[in-house]
Amino acid sequence: MAFHYAQLEATAFREEFDPATFEDHTLPKNDAIRKKAGPLVKEWVKLLREDKSANAVIVQSGSKRKPVGLDRDSKRELGGILTFELL
Repeated sequence: MAFHYAQLEATAFREEFDPATFEDHTLPKNDAIRKKAGPLVKEWVKLLREDKSANAVIVQSGSKRKPVGLDRDSKRELGGILTFELL
């Protein structure tokens, strides 16, 4: 968006816009991040590759909860408000 606004500003002031000179301040500073966290990330990757449980995939099927103890009579008693008990 900053690039877009820089173009709009240049257009509004009737100035020439050079995309090569645009500096985006919202981009992360990757060099600084690699310098500070690089060794830690490399060690973490090494530990993950050595850990056999990191390759395990847990398969779980989805399930929906079913309402418990709800029928038409209880709905009328509650004045039309539905309530559910958690399992």
